[in-house]
Amino acid sequence: MGASGVRKKRARQGLDADSAAHPREARQSGTSAADSRGDEHDGNRRGQSRSGYKTGFVDGEYQDAGVRGLVCVFGKRNGGKTTRARWLVRGAKRLVVWDPVACCGELGQVVTQPGQLRDVLARAGKRGPFHVVYQPRGGDPVAHWESVAWMCIHAGHLILLADEVDGICSAGSAKDASSPYWKNSHRRPALDHIVNYGRHVPMAFVGISRAPQDVWRRLRGQSGRMLVFGMDDDLELEAIRSRLGHHTDQLPGLKQWTYIDWHDGGTVTVEGGRL
Repeated sequence: MGASGVRKKRARQGLDADSAAHPREARQSGTSAADSRGDEHDGNRRGQSRSGYKTGFVDGEYQDAGVRGLVCVFGKRNGGKTTRARWLVRGAKRLVVWDPVACCGELGQVVTQPGQLRDVLARAGKRGPFHVVYQPRGGDPVAHWESVAWMCIHAGHLILLADEVDGICSAGSAKDASSPYWKNSHRRPALDHIVNYGRHVPMAFVGISRAPQDVWRRLRGQSGRMLVFGMDDDLELEAIRSRLGHHTDQLPGLKQWTYIDWHDGGTVTVEGGRL
């Protein structure tokens, strides 16, 4: 059959023209071409085309979809912090989500083991788009986190969103010393590398927590942006007072979905509204 005959046959069968344009991608993953393109596919569902990605550098920090450097999102339970964090990264080109409590699955392809994430990153290469949500299954969660975070560091040019970030560190350290993982591992904690050298990877990091007092102090201190929802516990308030200053006193009175958006340099606004 000639080339024109093949095209007509494909048209009659209703094949997606995009699938025909990317047959190799579909063969490699064993899925449709739309699914194999990861967050490009997700982005189209969100009304975000691949040409609409906004990546690059601002003041030497990698940024994607307006998120750059180190960002912390704090607030007590059911205040809206995780919903807002998901909204922040929804338009990213390259996104990995650490999701230990399985609440962010709608952000991308869900994987549960390091090898699955490694395959996605390998297919994407240095510039290919993807959205992956890692929900650890089996074994020590800290061991999962270290594998995920170091793979992100080596991949570069991405956003790593970490929910429940206080579960992978402690107030005085980039690691959770109570984890048995650290009894046998002597390498540098991934979070230490991200906080101190993330801009050179390059990558951006968003950490979410209900308990800022339990989050590594250096992460809090080096963050260039904080979105802080309502909280009223004295320990929580004091943990962020050095960054928010007198604006901390507004936190006990904030309503659900309302937060203080603090930027390094002194810019502070009160934002809100359910998404």
